[in-house]
Order: sequence, then structure tokens, then C-alpha cells
Amino acid sequence: MKNKKPRRTRFKSAEARSLGLNASITRRDFLGSTLIGSGAILLGAAAPAFAQGLTSPWNGYAGVGDYSRSNGNIASVVNAAHGIRDGIYEARIDGAPVPLDPSKPAMLTLYVGFPQSGVPIDRQTIGGRGVLFGTTFADFELQLRKQLQQMFGSAGFDARRDIAGIVVNRWGHAYIAPQPGFYFGTPGNPAPLEVVRERYGRIAFGHSELSGRQSWGRAAQESRRALKQVLEVIA
Repeated sequence: MKNKKPRRTRFKSAEARSLGLNASITRRDFLGSTLIGSGAILLGAAAPAFAQGLTSPWNGYAGVGDYSRSNGNIASVVNAAHGIRDGIYEARIDGAPVPLDPSKPAMLTLYVGFPQSGVPIDRQTIGGRGVLFGTTFADFELQLRKQLQQMFGSAGFDARRDIAGIVVNRWGHAYIAPQPGFYFGTPGNPAPLEVVRERYGRIAFGHSELSGRQSWGRAAQESRRALKQVLEVIA
């Protein structure tokens, strides 16, 4: 008796087929840091919220008190950050040639936000997290393929041919959402970001969100400013 080949998931949508959604590539689906699925089975898998039987808004691993609805970094992320601080990664690659080659694969990172115009911020957070956990891998893959094809298709990119693997990381975390008055203050009140930038004794705060948006560059600038403020009183 011959061994039967595993049946590949088929898609009826002409758009899905044209973008290569039924192609044989590497697929991984992570919830936080936990692998919840891999391979072609993801193309027919239910979203995590439904697969786990969750019927109410789910927040994953959260904090306590004022941070009860926030998701923090896991130990591995903290350790990696400490490695960057201590310079261990620079020591590993010092003197090694940069492996840049246009003929080799490239890895792209795409962030997906879930804004809902006209909805209060606190409700957007809950709704966005629902979309994050309630969207199937196949739907995320289709969105990604469409976006990449629109962005790079005119330059010769072919979503059916040029994608070797897709990894989805479902990681809902706290993110600043500046409200009116955050940048320039309100009548009679200074801007919150300027208040936090002040030094309090030997304590100074440095974080990318003081700029109203998260980015490594802004984090480095705010950290430098905070360090100088502290050095004024301890140097």
C-alpha cells in the first residue's frame, strides 16, 4: 500500500491563489513566546481565541494594580536587553564581516496595529486585542501577501515565488496613545512630557514614550538626556 501524501489546504479565492496562499512555505504562529501552531495546518486552523474556547476579552499575562491590563516583557526579552546594555553582542560580532548579499534571503518585520476611529482609547485596546487573538493565521498571511505585493510588485516581487516563510507573533503589549494636551499642554497646565522630563532629586526618567511614540532612536535620546541630568548632581 502506497503512503498517501498529506492533503494540502485549498483556497477557493482566486486572489488567495494568485498571491500564493497555498504555497508550501515555513509557517509559525506564536502567542506571546509560545508556539501554538506550525506548517500548512495553520491555513485551516482557528484563531487562538476560538481554539482555546475563550468567550470573553482575554488579556494574556498581565500586571497588577494600575497595570492589570498591561502585558510585560518575559524573562528572555529582559535578558536580551541586558545583553545589549552590557555589550555582549558587540563582542561576539566584532571584526566579523557583515553578511550583506542581494542574492541572499532578507527578513522583514511588519507591525500590525488595530486603530478604530471614533472609539475611546480604552475600548480600542480591548477591541484591538480581540482582533489580534481572533484573527486566523491564514487571514494574517493573506493581508501580508497583499501588502508586500502592493509595495514591491512593480519592482519584480512575486508573492507566490519570493516568500519562503512567515512567522506571526501575537504579542499585545502596552503602548502610549497621546491624548490632546500631551505635546503642548492645556490652558494653565504644562505638557505631561515636559513634567516627566524634569529631574526629581537624583531621579530622572528616560523612555521613548516621552516623545509620544516608541522608537529606539528616541529612547536613546531620552536616556542620554536623563543621564546628563543625574550627572549634574552626582558627578
